[in-house]
Amino acid sequence: MVNLGANCPAGCFSPCLWDEYQRNDGTEIPYTKAFLTLDGQTRKKARRAFSPISSCQKKAGGSSCGTKTARCSAPVPERCTTAGGPGGNYPPNSSSTFTIHSPPGEKITLIFTSPTDLHLLPCSPALDMGSNAANSTSIDLGGNPLKVNATVIGTTTIDMGAYELQSNITLPSTWTGLGDGTLWSDPANWSDGYVPQKCRDVVIPTGTVTVTPGFHAVGKTLDVVTGAMLEAIPTSVLDVEN
Repeated sequence: MVNLGANCPAGCFSPCLWDEYQRNDGTEIPYTKAFLTLDGQTRKKARRAFSPISSCQKKAGGSSCGTKTARCSAPVPERCTTAGGPGGNYPPNSSSTFTIHSPPGEKITLIFTSPTDLHLLPCSPALDMGSNAANSTSIDLGGNPLKVNATVIGTTTIDMGAYELQSNITLPSTWTGLGDGTLWSDPANWSDGYVPQKCRDVVIPTGTVTVTPGFHAVGKTLDVVTGAMLEAIPTSVLDVEN
């Protein structure tokens, strides 16, 4: 999620996916501004400040951290959605990046649509787990409203990460067939635009749905209404918990 130090003075942050910062131990760093975008005069005042990232929402900064006067700053992610990957320190001026992967022999709960698409899945543990107090915008990175109560539990709290899930996950994943009209694996065939996840009740009211060879279809419950048909081709997997 963050590229540390590429083409930068030692110890600096390089391109960063966040732009909402708050001062912690330093002074002179304005709220909700990344030091990467401050002018030269303010950079000098910001030296040795510690500015935690308070909301992982938008892009800030370019390929350089700017002047060496900011090299002692140490932004700390506070509300992020990274998963997997090893711990440890990244060397100065490296091009190391955080990656999303499952450690060998282990499973992690799916969070993102894909390693290159940071939209949250309907079953992501990041849903409604952000901090309203740490946020200062009303829209997510895609321009959609924040504070959508996807879990319909308690008060409305923003999701962790750059994008807010816009659907209600208590509603079932209902087959519409509006995509290719056949494949379970096509997100456009489902009511909320997502292939069903393990936490979702699955309803097939009409049509013929095919689980293709090698595909692993999942759901919490499955209801195939009379007249509809579900076809699982050999080597496919259909995993329904209840």
